[in-house]
Order: sequence, then C-alpha cells, then structure tokens
Amino acid sequence: MQNGPVTGQTLLAYVVQLLAPALSLGRAVVVDNLAARKVAGVEQAIKAVGASLMCLPSCSTDLNPIEQAFAKLKAVLRRAATRTRETLWGVIG
Repeated sequence: MQNGPVTGQTLLAYVVQLLAPALSLGRAVVVDNLAARKVAGVEQAIKAVGASLMCLPSCSTDLNPIEQAFAKLKAVLRRAATRTRETLWGVIG
C-alpha cells in the first residue's frame, strides 16, 4: 500500500496488475481528470481487455457546494488567525 499521492506509475501498476484482469468485454471504467490516468499505458491496458474508458467532464469548483462550504470555513479560519490546535478547534466549533 502506498502512502501519498497517486502517481502515474502507481496507477499504471494498479490498472495492469489488478483492474484490467478483473474487467470483461463491454465494461466501462469511469475516471476523473487526475493527471496520473493520462500516463501512457493506462488507457491501452483497459482497452486491451475489451473495456472502455469514460472520462468525467471537468467541473468548476465554483459550482461545487462542498468547495463553497470549505471556502467559507477557510475564510473564517484566516480571520481568526489561530496558532494552536486548541484555538483552531474552538473556532471551528
């Protein structure tokens, strides 16, 4: 198991060793816009077993309600300018 971000090489190894062998003809793999999935070999490994790759459209963080909520929380935290964990949790609470 890897700690940290997913790299292109890590994703490629996962697709080749675990995902592609578990796929069957006609299956679809839906992926987001993670740069790692654009590494050479990922799409080929999926298509080689007869599956297809479907990419989600890019979305604007301006339209995502979760991102808007986090933006408000970050603004509150910046204004509070806390410097300790205890004070931070007090502001969040």
